[in-house]
Amino acid sequence: MKIPIALISTILLLTGCTQTDPGAVTPEPTNPSPTATSSPEVEDEVDYEFGAPSKKALRELVDYLGLSCNRAITEGVVESNENGDRSVLLAYEENYKSYTAFYELKDGASDLVFSQDWFLVCAIYIETGMYAEESGDSKLSNFPIKVSSNEAGEFLVSYSQGPAREAIYRFGEGVLVEVEMTSAGLISVEYSGASEQDRKKLVKLVQNLGG
Repeated sequence: MKIPIALISTILLLTGCTQTDPGAVTPEPTNPSPTATSSPEVEDEVDYEFGAPSKKALRELVDYLGLSCNRAITEGVVESNENGDRSVLLAYEENYKSYTAFYELKDGASDLVFSQDWFLVCAIYIETGMYAEESGDSKLSNFPIKVSSNEAGEFLVSYSQGPAREAIYRFGEGVLVEVEMTSAGLISVEYSGASEQDRKKLVKLVQNLGG
């Protein structure tokens, strides 16, 4: 089964300004000096280069994805790629007979999704939790992915099992908003993105289970 896997984090540079008292009087200098020309302020450049992989970066990524996954379960989420393929997770309170998710390809093919770890917002978070519980390795020392980060708040994930692939996870306001994958291109993440048509699609897919 092909998985159509899944806003760049913005850094606000605040420039301070000094206010002068409008009632103050500045005396004219006896021998005025040439007016100094102020140089334009140079904003600090963000370093997009990724550092060395570390378990700290992995744990930070898992924390962010925990928030993202919880929001997706509460509000629903739609992950879509540039080809028009979509994975839809409805908020749990909108479930139909306990089903909440499906995928839909651009060519019209669709099917139910039975696990939340199908979605990028939840996959690594759920997988690390299961790994830690089963192995007793709560520090994720041997978890089979490598994660590094940069000053822009992005995370580079390298998978050590299966076909070699990498993905850049980008966050906005503390939750996942975009993933750029070497194997699947750019995937956007939209919370509360499911439509009434998506809800009807889920109902139809569940009803078709009975043949």
